[in-house]
Amino acid sequence: MQVEYKKEWMDTYLWIRSEKESEVSYEEKMIQHNPGEGRLEVTRQEQEGNTYFCYKVTGKKALNSIYAVLPIGEHQVRSILGQVFATLEAGKEYLLSEEDFILSPNYIFATLPRMELEFCYLPGYGIPLREQLEGLFEYLLNRVDYEDKQAVNLLYDCYMFCMKEKGGLAEIKKLLAQEGDKQEQGKENEVQSARPVQRMMPSAEPLAVKPEPVRYQEAAEKKIITGGSYVSWLAEKIFPWKRKELPLVAEEQEEYRAEPAGSLTEERTVLLSAGKGAEYPELICDATGEVVYLRKFPFYIGSAGEYADFVPVAEGVSRIHCCINKKEDRYYLADLNSTNGTYLNGKEVNPGQERLLSANDEIRICSQEFYIKFPCH
Repeated sequence: MQVEYKKEWMDTYLWIRSEKESEVSYEEKMIQHNPGEGRLEVTRQEQEGNTYFCYKVTGKKALNSIYAVLPIGEHQVRSILGQVFATLEAGKEYLLSEEDFILSPNYIFATLPRMELEFCYLPGYGIPLREQLEGLFEYLLNRVDYEDKQAVNLLYDCYMFCMKEKGGLAEIKKLLAQEGDKQEQGKENEVQSARPVQRMMPSAEPLAVKPEPVRYQEAAEKKIITGGSYVSWLAEKIFPWKRKELPLVAEEQEEYRAEPAGSLTEERTVLLSAGKGAEYPELICDATGEVVYLRKFPFYIGSAGEYADFVPVAEGVSRIHCCINKKEDRYYLADLNSTNGTYLNGKEVNPGQERLLSANDEIRICSQEFYIKFPCH
């Protein structure tokens, strides 16, 4: 599937090339005349004999970029799956094929902070729903908070139902509905806590009933799934593996302070992180000399402090504007569908495109310019 992002004035579009015949189908006419219902706004374009479907994604973020920073809890799992099935059900009212919805987290979009999901409907896509859901569940299992056993058990049960040949999808919907009712009933007796994770702590009092076993652990031990690669994947990814904890940047960062005269200017402001700065790449503000150490990757830049690792002091910065990632020993800059764009050495970085960074490259984010410096080894 050929995919690219394009900017037109202040709007951003995701272009997907159609692999099918260029004739206008019933589904295409239906989605153009009946927008909404969890579907992205789409238009058709013809270029050089090829047909493209153009989805307007201005101000929206792909699901994989949103949850690249934060682990997913039970509430997020329930919200994502609930919206997936609600959109599929709404599509049936217009006789849209559920196999033509793209359920890859790369092409599921949301507007922060509401997290209302919107999906690409591509006429002729034709990937079986069960196969797409399997991939979505595997993505969520890789991003779930493994201390949230309810979230893991819910995802695992959904995956197991998805693997069934008959009735699996109906059981997933039923499971989500049942668990949702239980959650609503439990709220009446639940003690409110500032940290949701505290509600999952074991009680000091003896339990009246035997607690429910951790199903993902039993499955890995008993190998109850056969004939596929999921057993080894489950044992590797879920059972013994524990998510590497991200550094507590907010707690470890110190206040701004002046650095002694040195390599850049006589006086400059440095944003300190734990550890020696020389070990990390540096993002240096050209105007103020402020230095930000890139201590983890991907490193997110934007105006949303709860998501971003660095918040530039500039107008027009998107909530999650761009990121710097590390692959092996190389560093890459990617724009995350920002409103005002990201520029590398004066050239705009297209959304979804990674640009290789070199020492002293200039990165412009709205009105602020930075250049990058790498540690010497």
